[in-house]
Amino acid sequence: MPALPGEGDGMILGLTGGIASGKTTVAQMLIRLGARLIEADDLARQVVEPGTEGLRKVVCAFGEEILDADGKLRRDLLGKIVFSDPVKLRLLNSVLHPVMAVEAKKQLASLSRQGTAVLAGSLLFEAGWEKLVDKMLLVYVDSKTQLSRLMARDGLSRLEAQARISSQLPLEEKLAKADYLIDTSRPLADVQKQVEAIWREIHEKKDSANRA
Repeated sequence: MPALPGEGDGMILGLTGGIASGKTTVAQMLIRLGARLIEADDLARQVVEPGTEGLRKVVCAFGEEILDADGKLRRDLLGKIVFSDPVKLRLLNSVLHPVMAVEAKKQLASLSRQGTAVLAGSLLFEAGWEKLVDKMLLVYVDSKTQLSRLMARDGLSRLEAQARISSQLPLEEKLAKADYLIDTSRPLADVQKQVEAIWREIHEKKDSANRA
């Protein structure tokens, strides 16, 4: 049986978009098409497990009060600290992003040998991680929809949700940087068609390049 598009091709796709813009929905669609997924949120948790260099660096930057009695990171407390202070958010990113990038490269190298690997996260552009992937796919919605989704999903006030949205690059900058775009404000069936069309296009181009 011939290989499916994306099977064993070594392709690495970046999947990004503003917080609460529909990345998880699109990621699940890509998985069903055969992609192997790495979530930046999972990487962020892995690199701050007790005993890791990442956790040691975060504690050095923010103090031991961000740890619980078992020595684990109090992610809720750290989130409140950094999302209320842009300077502290930049500090956290400067500490964690390099550590996460090392782990991302390792996992992407392994998964891309099996087929198409997808690195998904809200801050891929902010972290400069477009350099780790072959193509960048951006999901987006209008600002009103994004705000209401985030408030409902995370139980945040309007001010809290707006602060988290404002901590990321403006949508206009991301739109200019992306290779592919998906509008997730459209019906789910429409989003599925957009994903499938991009998947086919990416792998047709990859196959053509391999034959050249």
